[in-house]
Amino acid sequence: MLFSPMRRTLTAVPLALPLALLLAGCGVLSAEESYADRDWSAAPPVVADVPQVREPTAARTRANLRALDPCAIGAAGDADSTEPPGERTVCTALRSDGTVEVDTAARYYVEGSGPDAINALDSRDRVEIAGVAAWVGPGPTTAGGRSRSCAVVVPASLELALVIADAEPDCGAATAAAEAAIGDLGSMTRPGRDVTAPVFYAADEPDPGGVGGCAHLGDQRRWLCAPVDQDGVDVPADPVDLIRRGEVDPQVLCLPALEAARETAATDGRSWVAMTTTVSPQDRDERSSYDGPRQCTLVAAEDDGGGADANPATILVSARREPLGTQANTEVSGHPAYHAEIAGAWEIALTDPTEHGYLSVQVLDTERSEPTWAEDLVEDLVRRTLG
Repeated sequence: MLFSPMRRTLTAVPLALPLALLLAGCGVLSAEESYADRDWSAAPPVVADVPQVREPTAARTRANLRALDPCAIGAAGDADSTEPPGERTVCTALRSDGTVEVDTAARYYVEGSGPDAINALDSRDRVEIAGVAAWVGPGPTTAGGRSRSCAVVVPASLELALVIADAEPDCGAATAAAEAAIGDLGSMTRPGRDVTAPVFYAADEPDPGGVGGCAHLGDQRRWLCAPVDQDGVDVPADPVDLIRRGEVDPQVLCLPALEAARETAATDGRSWVAMTTTVSPQDRDERSSYDGPRQCTLVAAEDDGGGADANPATILVSARREPLGTQANTEVSGHPAYHAEIAGAWEIALTDPTEHGYLSVQVLDTERSEPTWAEDLVEDLVRRTLG
């Protein structure tokens, strides 16, 4: 028999599910001769459409941004600004409420260049300005660029953005300029030029900042990142059902993995964020849906306030119905397992490596090394999932 799924939520979960409850769920199963007698057939695949993130052509984006006059944007809404229009893409405007520097060709993101590529948005708060999506706050304004006291970043594509940097940390002058300029882009264009709408991402559409935890994954599009359902995930208490479901819907693995990470793998100044990703990057033409092989991905996102661990780890969790098929070299919570420390990889069999079902976990920091707490994490996760 299969046990009914247990309902747990990401927004209100205990840090550790009582071990007695997990063992009680598996105790009845231990009376069976073998888990091989259970139903190991495939669970129905979970299919989700890829979010239709607008990806304008580079030529169109460049033409739109080149048509905008950075000096006019810097002076927008302030009749006392002293900086005249020019032909540059960068302009410093002296406003009555402060000094701003406007860049209409900021390269803030490069697809596929890793988790740090989107740092121009990571350090900022997503806000709505004149109906479009913008990010406001301190930090670098381009990938690898110098830090600013405050800046408004308004993406126009996956790589290019309008940036209005403020000399003051409250971003008052930059925000005022952005609101006035974005609300009247026609008046911000150079003589004889026009812009083709839409220029920027609407506040209610998918944008380069990602959705939920995906904002913390630099190459989220190639990896088909999907945030874990924040309203609740059904996590089967039965290990066979958990492996079958987790193979096609790694959300059910993310919840116990998130609990285990919070319990054993906390890093200073960072919080764990759960998402699901493909197991390999996808070319644009192949980004059809999320129904291919996927895995749970946990990243250690930087908290507000700074002082974060400079070497955060990433945790990958997946499940497979087939036998592990390799010789065990260790044991985790009573289950035979194979551990490759150099790769930060753990594969834990439900019963024997020659029988159905195993859990795969990989833990690596930014230096491609396995953290010292990896074994504790895996032990905790196995107790929560396999009993």
